[in-house]
Amino acid sequence: MPYAVEVVEGAEYVKVVFWDEMSKEDHEAGRDAAARALTDSGFNQLLVDARTVNARMSVLEDFEFTQDHQSSPIALARIAVVHREEEKERFRFIETVSVNRGGNMKVFTDPEAAVRWLTGSG
Repeated sequence: MPYAVEVVEGAEYVKVVFWDEMSKEDHEAGRDAAARALTDSGFNQLLVDARTVNARMSVLEDFEFTQDHQSSPIALARIAVVHREEEKERFRFIETVSVNRGGNMKVFTDPEAAVRWLTGSG
């Protein structure tokens, strides 16, 4: 299980951290766990930390994974994704797919900026 999910009570968001090599199935399992945490907590904000992931999904898999958010409880969540600078193009594509399907996702390289956007504190 190359991910961990945490409910951040004081800031009212769910955080999922992904690491190591991850398949599309690993990403889906992490998304499902985050969706359960959102439902259980009643929160509507999700912080995804993908800075230590070595995922090598294809562009098509990135597209399908992101498009499939619409059939998950995270479809209505505000999502901030933190990634490494060298993966900027990949995550901009993911953000575009999400937004084009009605999602509320924004990608960042700065984790503090992501939390500020997510929580509306900056």
